[in-house]
Amino acid sequence: MYSRGAKSAGLNLANLPPTIDPVVRPEEVHHLENGAKTVFDRGVTLDVAIYRTTLFDYQTSVLDPSGAGGRLVNYISNVDEARSEGIEVDARWAIGDRFSLSANVAFADGVYVHHPNGPCPIEVSLTPMRCDLSGRPLGGAPKRASALALDAVQPLSRGRALHGRLGYNRQSDVLTGLGASRYSRVEGFGLVNLNIGVRMIERGWDVALWARNLMDEDYYQMLAGRTSGLINGVTGEPRTVGVTFSGVF
Repeated sequence: MYSRGAKSAGLNLANLPPTIDPVVRPEEVHHLENGAKTVFDRGVTLDVAIYRTTLFDYQTSVLDPSGAGGRLVNYISNVDEARSEGIEVDARWAIGDRFSLSANVAFADGVYVHHPNGPCPIEVSLTPMRCDLSGRPLGGAPKRASALALDAVQPLSRGRALHGRLGYNRQSDVLTGLGASRYSRVEGFGLVNLNIGVRMIERGWDVALWARNLMDEDYYQMLAGRTSGLINGVTGEPRTVGVTFSGVF
């Protein structure tokens, strides 16, 4: 399968460093994908997809440490050419009428193919300048990601059903800054999520108790260094528990 897409142009309204063009050029995407969907006996399905995505004038968010006094400046910038290619595998196993097990594994290799005027990592220079990031890893794109989930449904009386889902998601190390600085590297982490609820099938409502990051894992969503030596970070969400009610009226 081959497809093409586009994203419209834009304009940065922030207080930009003097070398940054406020005009964001339109982005063009070329996507090539091939795969297979297979159904086996005993309720087992397996889907495999291989893809290659090329982006011209790729629009990406930048945390640039070259602002006045080492201030981080956030703006949208264009990358001349970027590419992401990899493989995704999805598997599902229906274990009788009440349980199902699903798994997903993705391997991706993302690089800046041509980006000669990117922001420099803070360990390269303490002065505002541009660096050639061609061939460097794509920011915000982990090389490996995986997910495993167990779903269960238990019919109850009077048209009700008890349902639950226990899931585990994991990703490898990832650079969260465009400049490929080692101070923007977020270590890989894994999260456990749980959902247990009761569904009234005929009336169309559902009430569920859920927990995200059940094991209260400490992790970062983003790291970025400043020229002053300060490292800014956004921590991940701690253990969060709640109740959700949904229905059709």
